[in-house]
Amino acid sequence: MKKTVLTALCFFLIATVVYADFDGPGSKAVDTTVAAVKDAPDDASVQLTGKILKKIKDEKYLFRDPTGAIVVEINDDVWKGAVVTPEMKVKLYGEVDNEIMEATTVEVEWIQVINKKDEKNKSSE
Repeated sequence: MKKTVLTALCFFLIATVVYADFDGPGSKAVDTTVAAVKDAPDDASVQLTGKILKKIKDEKYLFRDPTGAIVVEINDDVWKGAVVTPEMKVKLYGEVDNEIMEATTVEVEWIQVINKKDEKNKSSE
């Protein structure tokens, strides 16, 4: 009997655990541009679409979209085994990182490959 009550109590406690997140203004990343990111507040959620051109140094990459270029930080665990080349179009999801006396960067939390080849090459296939 005690075991049944204890099991029921544990189940009730586990079932009442709620994971919550804010859903309102400023809580969702919106498509933006490199130009807009440079004026965005620290920790603003952003989505950038463009190309990763090159690795600058450990976990730092040069990203470009039609409005400009910016350094993005992509930790090794974010890649999840994906191989991305400079010809691939990607969408980066992350947060703006404004450090005092340093250029604005984006800390990437997730990468989505949009296409595997440059769109110019697609038209020639």
